[in-house]
Amino acid sequence: MLKKVLVLSFILLMLVACKPVVDDPYPSVASDVVTEVVEVEAPSVFLDAQNGIPFRWAHDNQAHPVVRIMAAGFAQGCADFGIECENMSIPDVDASAVIALEEQSVVLGSSGQIMCIYAPEHYQQATDMIDAGIPVIGVHFPVNPENVPGLLAWVAPDNVGYAIEAGKAMAEKTGCGSPIGITQSSLNDGENAVAENFRKAYLEVCPDANVLDVQIEGLDDPAAAILVASSIIQANPDLVGAFSTTGAGPTTWAKAAQENGREPGEITIISMDYTRANLDLVKSGEVYMLVGQPLFEEFYVAAGLMALHNMGLPIPKENVLPAPLITIDNVDKYYAINDLAESVGE
Repeated sequence: MLKKVLVLSFILLMLVACKPVVDDPYPSVASDVVTEVVEVEAPSVFLDAQNGIPFRWAHDNQAHPVVRIMAAGFAQGCADFGIECENMSIPDVDASAVIALEEQSVVLGSSGQIMCIYAPEHYQQATDMIDAGIPVIGVHFPVNPENVPGLLAWVAPDNVGYAIEAGKAMAEKTGCGSPIGITQSSLNDGENAVAENFRKAYLEVCPDANVLDVQIEGLDDPAAAILVASSIIQANPDLVGAFSTTGAGPTTWAKAAQENGREPGEITIISMDYTRANLDLVKSGEVYMLVGQPLFEEFYVAAGLMALHNMGLPIPKENVLPAPLITIDNVDKYYAINDLAESVGE
């Protein structure tokens, strides 16, 4: 059966179909890259172009809710395009084990590799893949081409843009109150940029405010992360706001606030990601706002771009996806993405 594929514009169509109806302050390049309409036989043409070699994604922390949504987007994209993919994953947080998986992918051969690229070690992993003749698409954070020469493309939200919007939203909600706490999962180029631009935006609106230095909440130990946030609250009993650059941040700060006797909403919490647990915290009033990083959409789009590239079709190098801000006013719309992710992951 023949179906029409709008080369490159499938990104825009997918977002219209799947993205909740929320005003988006960030520009998307998707609408600017429509080139032509091509009739292809699907799924066999996409599959044939792989020559029996799958696309691969290697990662750790497979049970984390954020990672599960990403994995569901990857699986759904591969299914919709009728292409062969392999999710190479391990349960624990283990960067060295991921490197081993990447090396295994080179040995096995891959018709494409999808990778989160936001730290120097990722730059080297991606470069090694490219040097082995494997096309690589970065996801989740924009990638400076100087860091990974030869990168095929990246798919991500505008992390500088959403950080600025989050900083302005915090300033409005707190009435320029302070101090404001900031936490990250780790020090890396992606989260560093988010934290720094949040700080700049807040201080631009509230120049006399006290925005505290960034603290590291970690990635794989929720209890330790809550302890970090609790220590910030205890050292700053007049804390009015908290911003976390990671998807575990809503739970980190909500639990820390609760354990330190703060009422829901007493500390204005803004953090990342539309996982079900995070949405529930918004509904309960414990978290004020989430940045809707397009976790599912990034991997769906990356799989589609890789399929089109293997067909010999042109794809845009920079693909900016919307990351709307989620509050109690629009939170219900995001549960459907979790429903979809959970059904795909079954």
